[in-house]
Amino acid sequence: MGRLRLQVVANRKQETLVPFVLATVQPGAIVCTDGWTGYDPLNAAGYSHALSPFVATTP
Repeated sequence: MGRLRLQVVANRKQETLVPFVLATVQPGAIVCTDGWTGYDPLNAAGYSHALSPFVATTP
């Protein structure tokens, strides 16, 4: 497991989330998130996008 990057952001829009990842995460890294669709462009940007094993699911 690598390093954790956290930041308070104005909203959860793709236009906010993706630039944060691009600025703080090494290209080619695996980015673990809650699966929010705002992160979908990460694959096209050269990242591997994976669902975090710590995300709670509802039955």
